[in-house]
Amino acid sequence: MKLLKLIEADFFRDGGSYQAEWLTDKDIHYTLYLQADNDFLDEDEEYPNPNAFNDFRHKCLYDCSYQDIKNREPIYKNSPEEKIVLSLVDEWIKTNINAEKEKYLLTHTSKIRYIDEKFPDEINPEYTQMRLLQMRAYISKRKV
Repeated sequence: MKLLKLIEADFFRDGGSYQAEWLTDKDIHYTLYLQADNDFLDEDEEYPNPNAFNDFRHKCLYDCSYQDIKNREPIYKNSPEEKIVLSLVDEWIKTNINAEKEKYLLTHTSKIRYIDEKFPDEINPEYTQMRLLQMRAYISKRKV
């Protein structure tokens, strides 16, 4: 399988979960969901306190959307499955985002987010690519 077109990549306001979806060469949708670790929330908090952490914390990676994780096992850190998934994502990044573009996306996040918020009905590929790069960085830092 090869990831062809990045359809969407974004994060949730639940403490920082990420989800990315591609169209593959087999004409199917492939989704990755990186679940935020909300264990540090107080019982009465719905969203994390921004002062509680300096960086997002993540638990598990799934090869499905957030709606389907109850029926799936996570992709464990350092497993053969993780190596396959990361090679697919890294190959897509290498093919579609050069080093100069990657640097721009990761250093101009405020500008890219502003454009996305200002024109919410327009597709902003820079925003999607920026979120994917952030997600990829956090995959390696997760707990499980």
